[in-house]
Amino acid sequence: MIGGLFLLLYGLLDYGLLTLHPLLKPSLLSGINYIASIFIFPAYVSLIILGAQSGFWKKVLTPVAEAGKMALTNYLSQTLICVIIFYGVGFGLYGKVSVAAGILITLAIFLAQVAWSNAWMQKFKYGPMEWFWRLLTYKKRHPFLK
Repeated sequence: MIGGLFLLLYGLLDYGLLTLHPLLKPSLLSGINYIASIFIFPAYVSLIILGAQSGFWKKVLTPVAEAGKMALTNYLSQTLICVIIFYGVGFGLYGKVSVAAGILITLAIFLAQVAWSNAWMQKFKYGPMEWFWRLLTYKKRHPFLK
């Protein structure tokens, strides 16, 4: 509720429905946005938690859980894929892709990682980089296969 009021104030100031000295406007808008975000964040988290508990979203999000178990591996592979797509060592598409194409590339990479993570986690306990990280952290080998 409080966050919504701050966002309403932000909108009124930003669209000029409430007047303010031009020199004060940018810093005041920034401050209002910051305060609103503090109050709105718990509402977003609550909505996500409630949504995740519903049957539909549980079904949709269950495959994503396996990708979460391989977060380091997926992060590093995503970085490698994007370096190949966007930089000179690969296709060199940086700055040449529209927003719509960028969203499609993002979705394609993410869906491929979710599918790969689900296939991987059927046979193994950890992602490859997660296993290696455990090896470095605990200084002993953990069983890799399920």
